[in-house]
Amino acid sequence: MELWVDFKVCWAESPAINTAGGILCIWSEVSFAMQRKIVGSGFIMLEGIWKEVEKELPLQIYMHPVT
Repeated sequence: MELWVDFKVCWAESPAINTAGGILCIWSEVSFAMQRKIVGSGFIMLEGIWKEVEKELPLQIYMHPVT
C-alpha cells in the first residue's frame, strides 16, 4: 500500500521530549517546495511555496509535552 502517488516525498522531524512523542511532518515535493526549515525542541517551522496556487505558505507545528 502506497502513502503517496509518487516518491517525491520530504520530511522533517523533531525528536521526543521526555515521555512525549516527537513530531513528524511529511509532504510531497509535487505540492510544496520547502525553502526554509527550522527544527527546535518541540516545534517545526517550515516555509515554502504551495505550488498549486504559487503562494508562500508558512507552517508552524508545536508540541506541548505532557508533564
